[in-house]
Amino acid sequence: QMNKSLYDRTVKPIADKIAAKLSKLTPASLRAQAEELVDNSNNFNGVGLNGFMLFMGGSTLFFVLLGIWMVYSKHMPFGRGLLTLFAFAGAGVCLPFFVLRRLVEQRQEEIRQSMPDVLDLLCVSVQAGLGFDGALGKVTAKMKGPLIEEFERLLQELRMGVTRRNALVRLAKRCGIEEMKLFTAALIQAEKLGVGMA
Repeated sequence: QMNKSLYDRTVKPIADKIAAKLSKLTPASLRAQAEELVDNSNNFNGVGLNGFMLFMGGSTLFFVLLGIWMVYSKHMPFGRGLLTLFAFAGAGVCLPFFVLRRLVEQRQEEIRQSMPDVLDLLCVSVQAGLGFDGALGKVTAKMKGPLIEEFERLLQELRMGVTRRNALVRLAKRCGIEEMKLFTAALIQAEKLGVGMA
Protein backbone atom coordinates (compact mmCIF):
# COMPACT_ATOMS: atom_id res chain seq x y z
CA GLN A 1 0.00 0.00 0.00
CA MET A 2 2.82 2.42 0.89
CA ASN A 3 4.46 1.83 -2.51
CA LYS A 4 1.55 3.72 -4.10
CA SER A 5 1.80 7.46 -4.65
CA LEU A 6 0.21 9.94 -2.22
CA TYR A 7 -2.41 10.71 -4.87
CA ASP A 8 -3.42 7.02 -5.20
CA ARG A 9 -3.50 6.53 -1.42
CA THR A 10 -5.39 9.63 -0.33
CA VAL A 11 -6.72 11.93 -3.05
CA LYS A 12 -8.12 9.35 -5.48
CA PRO A 13 -10.23 7.37 -2.93
CA ILE A 14 -11.79 10.61 -1.61
CA ALA A 15 -12.43 11.88 -5.14
CA ASP A 16 -14.02 8.55 -6.11
CA LYS A 17 -16.34 8.65 -3.08
CA ILE A 18 -17.43 12.21 -3.88
CA ALA A 19 -17.97 11.27 -7.55
CA ALA A 20 -20.04 8.21 -6.52
CA LYS A 21 -22.29 10.39 -4.32
CA LEU A 22 -22.68 12.97 -7.10
CA SER A 23 -23.55 10.15 -9.51
CA LYS A 24 -26.34 8.96 -7.17
CA LEU A 25 -27.74 12.49 -6.91
CA THR A 26 -27.74 12.93 -10.70
CA PRO A 27 -31.02 12.01 -12.47
CA ALA A 28 -30.84 8.62 -14.23
CA SER A 29 -31.43 10.04 -17.73
CA LEU A 30 -28.68 12.66 -17.29
CA ARG A 31 -26.30 10.02 -15.88
CA ALA A 32 -27.00 7.68 -18.82
CA GLN A 33 -26.32 10.53 -21.25
CA ALA A 34 -23.06 11.33 -19.42
CA GLU A 35 -21.97 7.65 -19.51
CA GLU A 36 -22.54 7.45 -23.28
CA LEU A 37 -20.70 10.70 -24.00
CA VAL A 38 -17.78 9.74 -21.72
CA ASP A 39 -17.51 6.42 -23.56
CA ASN A 40 -17.60 8.19 -26.94
CA SER A 41 -14.90 10.65 -25.83
CA ASN A 42 -12.39 7.90 -24.94
CA ASN A 43 -13.15 8.05 -21.22
CA PHE A 44 -13.10 11.87 -20.95
CA ASN A 45 -9.34 12.03 -21.64
CA GLY A 46 -8.66 9.11 -19.33
CA VAL A 47 -10.38 10.35 -16.15
CA GLY A 48 -13.61 8.43 -16.81
CA LEU A 49 -17.14 9.00 -15.55
CA ASN A 50 -15.92 9.81 -12.02
CA GLY A 51 -13.72 12.60 -13.36
CA PHE A 52 -16.62 14.01 -15.36
CA MET A 53 -18.93 13.88 -12.33
CA LEU A 54 -16.37 15.79 -10.26
CA PHE A 55 -16.02 18.34 -13.07
CA MET A 56 -19.80 18.75 -13.22
CA GLY A 57 -20.08 19.04 -9.41
CA GLY A 58 -17.29 21.64 -9.27
CA SER A 59 -18.78 23.58 -12.17
CA THR A 60 -22.25 23.60 -10.60
CA LEU A 61 -20.89 24.72 -7.21
CA PHE A 62 -18.85 27.49 -8.82
CA PHE A 63 -21.82 28.83 -10.80
CA VAL A 64 -24.16 28.63 -7.79
CA LEU A 65 -21.68 30.62 -5.66
CA LEU A 66 -21.32 33.10 -8.53
CA GLY A 67 -25.12 33.37 -8.67
CA ILE A 68 -25.36 33.96 -4.91
CA TRP A 69 -22.72 36.69 -5.15
CA MET A 70 -24.61 38.35 -8.01
CA VAL A 71 -27.98 38.17 -6.19
CA TYR A 72 -26.54 39.78 -3.04
CA SER A 73 -24.40 42.36 -4.83
CA LYS A 74 -27.35 43.51 -6.98
CA HIS A 75 -29.85 43.33 -4.06
CA MET A 76 -32.31 41.41 -6.21
CA PRO A 77 -35.86 40.70 -4.99
CA PHE A 78 -36.53 37.14 -3.77
CA GLY A 79 -38.31 35.87 -6.91
CA ARG A 80 -35.80 37.29 -9.34
CA GLY A 81 -32.90 36.14 -7.17
CA LEU A 82 -34.26 32.57 -7.06
CA LEU A 83 -34.62 32.50 -10.85
CA THR A 84 -31.07 33.81 -11.20
CA LEU A 85 -29.75 31.05 -8.92
CA PHE A 86 -31.60 28.38 -10.94
CA ALA A 87 -30.21 29.83 -14.17
CA PHE A 88 -26.65 29.81 -12.82
CA ALA A 89 -27.05 26.25 -11.48
CA GLY A 90 -28.34 25.16 -14.91
CA ALA A 91 -25.33 26.79 -16.56
CA GLY A 92 -23.05 24.93 -14.14
CA VAL A 93 -24.57 21.62 -15.22
CA CYS A 94 -24.68 22.45 -18.94
CA LEU A 95 -21.07 23.67 -19.26
CA PRO A 96 -19.42 20.24 -18.61
CA PHE A 97 -21.80 18.60 -21.10
CA PHE A 98 -20.93 21.26 -23.68
CA VAL A 99 -17.20 20.60 -23.15
CA LEU A 100 -17.76 16.84 -23.34
CA ARG A 101 -19.78 17.11 -26.57
CA ARG A 102 -17.03 19.22 -28.13
CA LEU A 103 -14.48 16.53 -27.22
CA VAL A 104 -16.72 13.87 -28.77
CA GLU A 105 -17.21 15.91 -31.96
CA GLN A 106 -13.46 16.51 -32.33
CA ARG A 107 -12.75 12.81 -31.81
CA GLN A 108 -15.44 11.82 -34.32
CA GLU A 109 -13.96 14.18 -36.93
CA GLU A 110 -10.48 12.71 -36.35
CA ILE A 111 -11.92 9.20 -36.78
CA ARG A 112 -13.72 10.25 -39.97
CA GLN A 113 -10.55 11.80 -41.43
CA SER A 114 -8.39 8.75 -40.67
CA MET A 115 -10.85 6.11 -41.91
CA PRO A 116 -9.74 6.02 -45.60
CA ASP A 117 -6.06 5.35 -44.81
CA VAL A 118 -6.80 2.88 -42.01
CA LEU A 119 -9.37 0.92 -44.04
CA ASP A 120 -7.03 0.89 -47.05
CA LEU A 121 -4.27 -0.76 -44.99
CA LEU A 122 -6.83 -3.12 -43.43
CA CYS A 123 -8.07 -4.16 -46.88
CA VAL A 124 -4.53 -4.70 -48.21
CA SER A 125 -3.70 -6.83 -45.16
CA VAL A 126 -6.80 -9.01 -45.65
CA GLN A 127 -6.08 -9.38 -49.38
CA ALA A 128 -2.54 -10.46 -48.49
CA GLY A 129 -4.00 -13.48 -46.70
CA LEU A 130 -4.33 -12.34 -43.09
CA GLY A 131 -7.51 -13.05 -41.14
CA PHE A 132 -9.61 -10.12 -39.95
CA ASP A 133 -8.18 -10.22 -36.41
CA GLY A 134 -4.61 -10.51 -37.74
CA ALA A 135 -5.18 -7.60 -40.12
CA LEU A 136 -6.52 -5.50 -37.24
CA GLY A 137 -3.42 -6.36 -35.21
CA LYS A 138 -1.17 -5.28 -38.09
CA VAL A 139 -3.04 -1.99 -38.53
CA THR A 140 -2.94 -1.16 -34.80
CA ALA A 141 0.81 -1.89 -34.71
CA LYS A 142 1.59 0.45 -37.62
CA MET A 143 -0.76 3.40 -37.05
CA LYS A 144 -1.92 5.73 -34.28
CA GLY A 145 -4.93 7.89 -33.53
CA PRO A 146 -8.48 7.70 -32.12
CA LEU A 147 -9.62 5.12 -34.70
CA ILE A 148 -6.64 2.90 -33.88
CA GLU A 149 -7.52 3.17 -30.17
CA GLU A 150 -11.02 1.97 -31.00
CA PHE A 151 -9.65 -0.93 -33.09
CA GLU A 152 -7.37 -1.88 -30.18
CA ARG A 153 -10.41 -1.96 -27.92
CA LEU A 154 -12.25 -4.05 -30.51
CA LEU A 155 -9.34 -6.53 -30.55
CA GLN A 156 -9.33 -6.72 -26.74
CA GLU A 157 -13.05 -7.49 -26.72
CA LEU A 158 -12.61 -10.21 -29.37
CA ARG A 159 -9.78 -11.78 -27.34
CA MET A 160 -11.98 -11.72 -24.24
CA GLY A 161 -14.59 -13.82 -26.04
CA VAL A 162 -17.09 -11.17 -27.18
CA THR A 163 -18.69 -12.23 -30.46
CA ARG A 164 -17.50 -10.33 -33.53
CA ARG A 165 -20.99 -9.07 -34.24
CA ASN A 166 -21.45 -7.61 -30.74
CA ALA A 167 -17.93 -6.15 -30.72
CA LEU A 168 -18.53 -4.45 -34.07
CA VAL A 169 -21.91 -3.08 -32.96
CA ARG A 170 -20.27 -1.63 -29.85
CA LEU A 171 -17.47 -0.15 -31.98
CA ALA A 172 -20.00 1.65 -34.20
CA LYS A 173 -21.86 2.96 -31.13
CA ARG A 174 -18.66 4.26 -29.51
CA CYS A 175 -17.53 6.04 -32.69
CA GLY A 176 -20.99 7.47 -33.31
CA ILE A 177 -20.47 8.36 -36.99
CA GLU A 178 -22.47 7.14 -39.98
CA GLU A 179 -19.39 5.96 -41.89
CA MET A 180 -18.42 3.57 -39.09
CA LYS A 181 -22.00 2.27 -38.83
CA LEU A 182 -21.95 1.48 -42.57
CA PHE A 183 -18.53 -0.18 -42.29
CA THR A 184 -19.46 -2.40 -39.35
CA ALA A 185 -22.81 -3.27 -40.94
CA ALA A 186 -20.96 -4.38 -44.12
CA LEU A 187 -18.60 -6.56 -42.05
CA ILE A 188 -21.46 -8.16 -40.13
CA GLN A 189 -23.32 -8.82 -43.38
CA ALA A 190 -20.20 -10.29 -45.01
CA GLU A 191 -19.69 -12.66 -42.09
CA LYS A 192 -23.35 -13.65 -42.10
CA LEU A 193 -23.43 -14.40 -45.83
CA GLY A 194 -19.94 -15.90 -46.01
CA VAL A 195 -18.71 -13.23 -48.44
CA GLY A 196 -14.96 -12.52 -48.62
CA MET A 197 -13.98 -9.93 -46.02
CA ALA A 198 -11.91 -7.84 -48.45
